[in-house]
Parts: sequence; structure tokens; C-alpha cells
Amino acid sequence: MSTNGIDEKYLDGLNSAELLLKLTWDEWLAVNAPFGNVDFSVEEVTARYNRNGYDWDIHGTLYVPTKEVNSRRAFVCFHGGAGSEKIMDLTPDGRPGLARVLASQGFKALALTYPGHYPPGGVWKQPIPERMPFYLLDRDLSDSEILDRNLKCTFNVILQGAGLLTDNHLAGREIIGFGHSTGGPMAAHLTRFSKKKLSGLSALAAAARMGGVKNGATKPVPKNMSKSPSIIFPSGRRIHSRHQAMSIRQT
Repeated sequence: MSTNGIDEKYLDGLNSAELLLKLTWDEWLAVNAPFGNVDFSVEEVTARYNRNGYDWDIHGTLYVPTKEVNSRRAFVCFHGGAGSEKIMDLTPDGRPGLARVLASQGFKALALTYPGHYPPGGVWKQPIPERMPFYLLDRDLSDSEILDRNLKCTFNVILQGAGLLTDNHLAGREIIGFGHSTGGPMAAHLTRFSKKKLSGLSALAAAARMGGVKNGATKPVPKNMSKSPSIIFPSGRRIHSRHQAMSIRQT
């Protein structure tokens, strides 16, 4: 199949009523980018905030294209549970990560790292069994405090930091959230701690119904989210959901 044929197959699949769009890996790699590439700058950003009795630091990378496709929108990228924003810059096999691709296509993007996941310089030097979270970026913490923070670094602690970075650096924009794995529900709930409108969601290997269930009751998507955002998965599955099914801690 020609490259143009693959593009048509992909677009037709997203616009169809079918839940599954079947593409081979080679076909995925052959899908063309919709816009011409532009240069972009990269800036490290941080924020400190307080929740659950502690101060927390959150780190992110802001990607700013020299020419934007749409200056009213921006992307916020959430990594999987054990990862960091680095996966949004470079993939494990050496290709440009999602945030870098978005910026090169003319979209402003913020990739963030959950509190504790960003070591000095962003790269872990210790083997996995010896790693301890860096909840504050400018000081060392005692082992006992880190263990206590481990219990208090909840879903809402992460979201509060994500909302703060979003509001500080993406003012005046509608947000399209992207989440990988654990990051899917994070992206879906961003507006609980951000003043921004969430106009769309995209996820990879995340729960199809991304949200919260507490005591058996389904909790709706936040009110300042668009009425029917499209959640599009790389499989081609598109879901319009106002309800959610992930158990979250409310502290």
C-alpha cells in the first residue's frame, strides 16, 4: 500500500463506527505527519506546592515551536507509572518522543514528571533497587520522611502539581491531554486542579473509561471538560465517555 493509502486508511478508520483500526507496525511508522516540521525550543520548568502536610516539587519540560499551528491549544503529556517526562522526549529505541514530535509539528507541549520521579539531571544513576524518590529537588530528605511521603504522594498530589504547571505555562489555551498507562487517568482529571478547559484526550495503553469510582459510585468527568471529548487510542478505538472507572485516593 502506498504511503498516501495508509494515511487514508488511518483517517477513514478514525472517522468510522468501528472500534478497532488494524494497522501493522510498519504501517503505523509510514503514516505521514500532517504538517511540515518547524524548529522549537526546550525549557525546564518546575513548581513547588503544598498538600497532605508536605511541600512537593514537580518538574516538567516545555516545548515551544517557532511557528504554531494553533496558538489557542496546547498538549500536556503524562507518562506511565514508572517513567518520567524523558520518555516524551526520546523513545527507548532512539526515536523522537511524543512531545518533541508535537513541537516539531507546531504544537506547544508540556511533558511533566510526577513528584519523586525526577532525579538530579533527570537521569537515574542508581540501580532500580537502590533508588529513592526525590520529592524536593533542592534538598535531601531522611529515609523516614521519604517513606512517609510515599504514603502521602497520592493521585491528587500529582494532579495538583500538574495543574499548577499547566496554569503557569499554558495560559489562555485549551488543553489536549495525553496519557500513557497510569497517565491516562491523570490526563482525564487534569481540570480538577487546573483552570484550563480540556478539549480532548488521547491515551496509549490506558483504561478506556478513565476516571474515578469511590464506594461503588461512578464519578463524572469534571464540569469544565468538553461535553463529548474524543478519547482516541492507537488501536483506532474512539470513546466518548462522561463516566469513569478507576479507583483513586481522594486526599
